[in-house]
Amino acid sequence: MARGKHLLTAAEVSAARPPAMLHDGGGLYLKVEPGAEPQGVAQRSWLLRYTAPATSKRRWMGLGSADAVTLKQARTAADAARKQLEAGLDPIDQRRLEKAAAAVEAEHARTFKQAALEYLETKRAGWGEKHAKLWLAAMDKYAFRLIGALPVAAFDTSRIGVGNIKRVLSPIWSEKPETARRLRQRLESVLEYAAAHGYREGDNPARLARVEHILGKSSRAVEHRPALPFAEVGAFMADLRKLDGLGALALELTVLCATRTTETLGARKAEFDLEAALWVIPAERMKGRNGERREHRIPLSWQAAALLRRVFAAHPKSPFVFPGLGTDSHLSGMAMLKVLERMGRDTITTHGFRSTFRDWAADATDFPRELAEQALAHKLPDKVEAAYRRGDALEKRAKLMQAWADYCDRAAAGGAVVQLRVKSGAA
Repeated sequence: MARGKHLLTAAEVSAARPPAMLHDGGGLYLKVEPGAEPQGVAQRSWLLRYTAPATSKRRWMGLGSADAVTLKQARTAADAARKQLEAGLDPIDQRRLEKAAAAVEAEHARTFKQAALEYLETKRAGWGEKHAKLWLAAMDKYAFRLIGALPVAAFDTSRIGVGNIKRVLSPIWSEKPETARRLRQRLESVLEYAAAHGYREGDNPARLARVEHILGKSSRAVEHRPALPFAEVGAFMADLRKLDGLGALALELTVLCATRTTETLGARKAEFDLEAALWVIPAERMKGRNGERREHRIPLSWQAAALLRRVFAAHPKSPFVFPGLGTDSHLSGMAMLKVLERMGRDTITTHGFRSTFRDWAADATDFPRELAEQALAHKLPDKVEAAYRRGDALEKRAKLMQAWADYCDRAAAGGAVVQLRVKSGAA
């Protein structure tokens, strides 16, 4: 070869002494460094300097020790890397991916799908079969077909690892923000599981902060307050029902009816028809924008109705369901938060149970989305759809709320049912 392309000879490589950085042309260098004492044997290695296609940054790629890799072999490796660059690929990223792919053949390695299925099995008993099937269906639809066969070891914070997460989420990030939110959480959980079991290393590329840096905050996404995962609500309700006091009962009704804190605490007995199992919150007590407030009717589950009968009997003189210290006042807005603190659940909020209910309805049931939104007294975003739905689907929502109350009765251990205490007496 001409001297202008291959500038070094084998003799020059052999005779090189530290410190030295000898250029062979085309970005290929021989680096010679002093060895560690006491032997002091020189460290000689091949390096390729190139510009990364995606970032235009200079990178150094190691091609091995010059004591093991000959000049000819180093040139061959450099030529292969240059071909990758011509194809728009980063040689370092490609080498990482090839190593991860090779690891799939090893006994301990896993593909992303295999890791996800293992994770699912660890959660199946607590989630219940229906939720497990819905979780799997969503992963099948959005994730497995794109990244399921890739080695889970490849999911790190390199450009390739982050790119795989972006590949899954970007098509739905803006169009389906709620679906994308849940899917990102699932991806993060699977990758955390994989890291815990040694299937992958490094930071999690599906972390919310990292994803938002890449895809931005979804313009349609709703800021959710800290909420309890719905799979844990059975155990939570079992613990809650062991507590005494109006605050605990108010929190229980809030969970069962998916109401806002102010709607529960300001509830008056005149708003309830227990024979008809109905709670009607007047428009003036409802949240609304630009003065647009509407009366909200809530069908009561038998569990909610039984709780209310107990409270009515214990406090017959107060017009409020949950009376405060005064003769005409209701319970403090801090009462339910204090209950959560007593339970060691101060990382979640009372309002967050509305998100818990909404997630359960979406992920664990076949009830229509519109029905769950009406149960939360949310205004339907589609004006045409809202115009055609002038009614409030009370009978259908009654089935939804009873299903939710029944789900709340399920304890986490063994799917046992925790029956609501219906004995009369002091609250």
